[in-house]
Amino acid sequence: YNIINKNIEIKQVINDNLLELGQLIYSNIENKYKDSIKNVKLRTFFPIITGKKNVEDTDINGIYPFFSCSKDIMYSNSYSFNSKSILLAGNGDFNVKYYSGKFEAYQRTYVLTPYNAKLIGLLFFGIRSNITSLTKGNRGSVISFIVKSMIEDFVLKLPENYNCINEINELNVILDSLSSNEKQLTSLLKLKKYLLSSL
Repeated sequence: YNIINKNIEIKQVINDNLLELGQLIYSNIENKYKDSIKNVKLRTFFPIITGKKNVEDTDINGIYPFFSCSKDIMYSNSYSFNSKSILLAGNGDFNVKYYSGKFEAYQRTYVLTPYNAKLIGLLFFGIRSNITSLTKGNRGSVISFIVKSMIEDFVLKLPENYNCINEINELNVILDSLSSNEKQLTSLLKLKKYLLSSL
């Protein structure tokens, strides 16, 4: 049991470091390419859709991740999505997650699947870096929930040739590592839960 706790702790530290590294790389893009920066609306990159399920559709013993507006991931025995997607909570603390594979989503969780999968890392860290700006109202106050048009019209400042910059590959490698590590962490947490219930 102590070994599981130690591994959970290590995985969480690795995740934090990967997120910090990704944010650092993304934050340097605007400065590095300052002579060719342009405003690009998020609607350019993906359709803005939400999940269709209610929390009642979850199952603690389910095999597919169920993404809601909570930071914690629940589970389901069915899935509606099989993709590499960014999950944006439409209310609550407006957290941003990433998942690759089969999953289910709550009706107030936005599922953002890029037309061009190569841009997933750039978009994940772009949205995560700008989530505070995205969730501010017209007067600068924090809003209660995100609506579709807010996401569609939100602007990222990107280089003219954002499809070709080296940072795309770097951010994708970090995101893949984060995803793999997160899945291992989830397995460890489920194992810990099982052992606790057995004890």
